Amino acid sequence: IMRIVSQECVPYYEELRVPLLCSVEATMPGIDFRQLRANVTMAEVLEILGFAVESRRGDQVRGACPLHVSSKQGKHRSFSAHLGRHTFQCFKCGASGNHLDLWAKANKQSVYEAALDLCARLNKVAPWLASETEKRNP
Repeated sequence: IMRIVSQECVPYYEELRVPLLCSVEATMPGIDFRQLRANVTMAEVLEILGFAVESRRGDQVRGACPLHVSSKQGKHRSFSAHLGRHTFQCFKCGASGNHLDLWAKANKQSVYEAALDLCARLNKVAPWLASETEKRNP
C-alpha cells in the first residue's frame, strides 16, 4: 500500500505499521533560458500581446501597460519597454523584468510554462539544456 505524504512516497506495511520513507523526484527537462532570451525579442512579445506604441524614442517604446487596465484609454503611457535590452517597466503597477517575465505575467504562468508557450506561439523550438550544464544556467 502506498500513501502520499508531503511530496514523498511512503510504503506502508499494514502488518508492521512501520512507514519506510523513499524520496520521489519528478524532474522536468531544463530549458536554456539564456538561449531562449537571445532567440526571442521584446518586439515579438509586445506584438503578440497587442501592445500599441504611443511614443518611441530610439529603442524605447511607451504605451498602456498590457498587464493591467488603464484608467485613461489611449492617453496612458505608464509602460516602458526597451527593445534593445529586452526589458520593461510599468510605473503604475510596478511590474518589471525581461520579455520572458512579461509574457509569464501577462498569461499568469510560471516562467517555465511561459517559455514553452511562447516558443509554441512563435513556432520556435525550445532550447533544452544538456544535462551537465543544468545547474549553471540561471
